[in-house]
Amino acid sequence: VEALPNVEGNLLGVVLFRPTDDRIEGLKSGAEAKKVFEELFPDWPTPMISDQEWENFAVRKTRQLPQFAYTGPELNLGGKCCLLGDAIHSVKPFFGLGLNSGFEDISVLDQCLEDCNSDLSKALPLYTRRRAEEAKCLVQCQRRFDQATDLRFALAFVLPIVLDTIFRKLLPRVFAPGLLALFQDGELTFTAAKRRKQRDRILQTIIILAFLTLPRRAQKLPQHSRVRKAKM
Repeated sequence: VEALPNVEGNLLGVVLFRPTDDRIEGLKSGAEAKKVFEELFPDWPTPMISDQEWENFAVRKTRQLPQFAYTGPELNLGGKCCLLGDAIHSVKPFFGLGLNSGFEDISVLDQCLEDCNSDLSKALPLYTRRRAEEAKCLVQCQRRFDQATDLRFALAFVLPIVLDTIFRKLLPRVFAPGLLALFQDGELTFTAAKRRKQRDRILQTIIILAFLTLPRRAQKLPQHSRVRKAKM
């Protein structure tokens, strides 16, 4: 459940659920909806929501989230036109990267036009070279977080967050924040953030393996020393 503020100063509630979850899809009345929320979300401010709003929620048609997809390798049609925004990177709105990436597309396109003195025949191909791989990287990375089972979700999403938090706290000058934090920061491109995080994963793996094998090495050292002393 997400609560998103609107321009009127109210909160717009958004409920995300899997298509196979009949607890939400099968609601037929406001009373059923209220009961489900009281069971699933006991901390949710259920009493603040009117009965009419519960009825509206129960009968409202559900919408499917967009599928993960990207366009490439060409984002332009010669010097005539180009694609940007959701037309080149379609992601689910979990982390606010879809709309923000669209704004970034506009910024990059504007910079390409400036670099090429508004010559579309040069600016649009340059835009493709700068944004096609970024769109692909964004979609592929976010798709990896969207797993079908709890176990796969824990391994693909939760475990990396735990590792990044621990190593970042221990060695802040060596390890960067998590991939989503790097994506949302805006200082790095998506591809640069991905490369940085791949480097962190390699270092984390080396440190963990070294830590796991250290006790075995410590146990073998006294044995070697006794053998040498006996030979002397």
